Amino acid sequence: MPTNISANTGADSVERLVPVPRMSADGFAVFSEIRTSRQHPLALCDAVRAGRIPASDLPEIIANIWTRDDSPTSDLAEADWLEIFRATAFFSYPPLVVRQPDGTRLPLARPSSAVTLYRGSLADRVRRMSWTSERELAEQLGRRHTPYGPAVLYKATVEPCAILAYLERRGEGWTVVVDPCGAREHRAPRGHSRSSVRANIAPAQASQNRDSVGDLPVGALTQNGRRPWEHGRREDRPR
Repeated sequence: MPTNISANTGADSVERLVPVPRMSADGFAVFSEIRTSRQHPLALCDAVRAGRIPASDLPEIIANIWTRDDSPTSDLAEADWLEIFRATAFFSYPPLVVRQPDGTRLPLARPSSAVTLYRGSLADRVRRMSWTSERELAEQLGRRHTPYGPAVLYKATVEPCAILAYLERRGEGWTVVVDPCGAREHRAPRGHSRSSVRANIAPAQASQNRDSVGDLPVGALTQNGRRPWEHGRREDRPR
């Protein structure tokens, strides 16, 4: 789970819910239709708008479709994704719970105060929905953008109402899905460092459109001569 999730939520004991509740028969039927369609995000959007997905199954189905590729907004507009996420309350998937003093467990709630998040991306893709609470993960994901231009590490303060979900991507970590309109105070933390996977973090040049989006870059992300996803599957376009 995110390393600083307890600090962000005020929860003292956050853990995974085991076992994960099974999807209902009705939800699985709709999910199967979505997975066999040619456009998974579009099929999901249509099913949500038609009210075909049981409320209890929405988090699992949304999480599955969002995390299935590296750029969910390529096949469905961001506005439509925001509508999908707003169709249910804040959620985490796989489900996270907070253990209470009496031993009971409650679903992890939306953060109660603004949180600090990071994103590595091209300057023209900074105001997107996928962020993370872990700087090193943001650096790792940001390097996937480098084939398309200079990638930069950004830091943002995000209001609680804009935090839509915590979603885990296998082999990567936890993504914090946000409504970009809730991000503010993009500014650089003090100092620059070298990441654990040898990506250079250097003082960044101000992007040409910085004034229009109000963002301050933390550092430029480079590859050190290595191709992105050298040992894995390469997607058409990073999120």
